Parts: sequence; structure tokens; C-alpha cells
Amino acid sequence: MKEWADQMQLYPLITMNKVPKSVFAFRSQNDPRFCVGVKPTPHPTDEKAEANPMAEDAILEIQICNDNTNTQYWAMDPEPRPMLKNAADQSFVAHLNGTTAAGAGLSIKQCRDGCDEGFDDDVWAYAEEASGGVAYNKKAPNLVLYPKGGVLEEGAEVVLEACGADGETAAIAACSDKPFAQWELLPMFVLEDGKQTIACAPYSHDNVEPAPAANRETAQEVCAKDNECCAYNWVDANAEGAVTDKVYACTAMHEVHSGVQGWELGIRAGRLEPFVELKEAETTRKWTMYSDM
Repeated sequence: MKEWADQMQLYPLITMNKVPKSVFAFRSQNDPRFCVGVKPTPHPTDEKAEANPMAEDAILEIQICNDNTNTQYWAMDPEPRPMLKNAADQSFVAHLNGTTAAGAGLSIKQCRDGCDEGFDDDVWAYAEEASGGVAYNKKAPNLVLYPKGGVLEEGAEVVLEACGADGETAAIAACSDKPFAQWELLPMFVLEDGKQTIACAPYSHDNVEPAPAANRETAQEVCAKDNECCAYNWVDANAEGAVTDKVYACTAMHEVHSGVQGWELGIRAGRLEPFVELKEAETTRKWTMYSDM
């Protein structure tokens, strides 16, 4: 908290121009209302049934950012095969439809048996720059994620767009005429190393067993799947005691201890409320409600 009791303090916002340790959303740097998400798939026979949020071959589209929509969040595998896995179910990855060329659309596809066939071009990178960056395909590094037709609006399909010449690596300066190609990486979790929450509901009163988690990615997936989860407490293999390689998905927390070896606390960064436009019935005036960013 620094010297907040004695004088004004500066608490800078976190930068979002690097791939974080948390799962993250691709949020438009130009208009942070919009994120990249998976288009829900309607039920094939029942119009009143709830749409499937994660179906094979569902396209990627521009959506209003919403922390409760976990299909908007992604994890990037490390080299040598940096695939984009969806946080709601990491067996689904961002997949190119057809050839790796400008205009090609993207969908999600389930990776089975190590993704041996049909996923060779599904490798990605993020060009880190001071004001955010571009997400590009590693097999064709001048092709970036972009709203189809250059229209950043809800429901627009996400496609590949050229940013620079063939053979070059995409950068903001190479496509300054395409501002909607610029994304910041919004983390779902703020991570605190060496933190253990002693009372983590529902474990503290229901005696629910923690889930197995040999790595951070698995721990975050457990929490990301549950919209009631406000934080996760991951215990790695280096922790002292009988509990290791486990994760507690917390719906409430109490009594957090610092300096505990092998424990990591990931706190859900925030809940973004959708941007809603309200119209008065008797006038033409418009009111827009904005959530705090």
C-alpha cells in the first residue's frame, strides 16, 4: 500500500501487451468493449433450447467482452507448438478453416490424440508492443487476427488479414491502416505467488476434494469453467505437506496467508458488465451505460 496514509500514491494499471501467465482474452485496443469469442451453436431441432457454447467447428466472432463468458478466454501453449486452447475446455483449439491465406476464417476444433492431423497451421504468436500488439499465425507471420471486412461490431467473423508483405512478421507499424488488428491480452486471473487461503468455500465446510492439477493451466481451467469460482488456490509439487498437485476452486475466501511454499492464488480479475444502450421512450435522446474498466 506504500505510504498511502501520509500522501497521495500512484497505483498504475497493469500492462496488457505481453502474453500473461493467466488465461486471457483478446480485447480490442481500439475499442475495449469487444473481445474474440466462440459463436454459440443453436440446437439442431429445438429452437427454444439453449445454444451450445462450445461445439465442434463453431466460428470465432467478435463479442461484447464479458468475464462470465469463459469461451472468450484462451491459453497459448509454449514453443515449439504454440496452439491457442480455449479456457472453457482446453481440448478445443483455434483452428484455421482451409488454407493459410488472407480472408481465411477461424473456428474451434477438438484436438484428439495429440492433434496429429489437420492442425499443422494452427500455431500462433503475439507481437508485444508498448501499446498492445497483433496476434499472428506463425506459419504465415504477416497474417493477423482481424474482424471480417474491417468492421468491429458484435457478431463479425474473425478472419486472417495481411499486415505487411509476405514473409515479414506482422507489427502495428506495418498495418497502421488496420487499427482493429490491434489487441491487448486481458488476463482472467491476477496471480499471487506463495499465497494460501485457509478457508476456501466450498472446501472448508463441505469436505469436497480438490481437483488434480499438475500444472497452472489445468488449475486455471478448473476455475474458468465455473462462473461461481472467484479464485483458485493451486498447490504444486514443491509444496510441503500431503496435498500437492491439486487445485481448490473457491467460491469465497477467508484468511489468506503469505510466504507459503508451493501455493499460488489466482484471483478472478473482474466481472465486466456488458455495454447497454438505453433509449428513452418519449424522446430521441440516448443514454449509454459504461462499466468501469
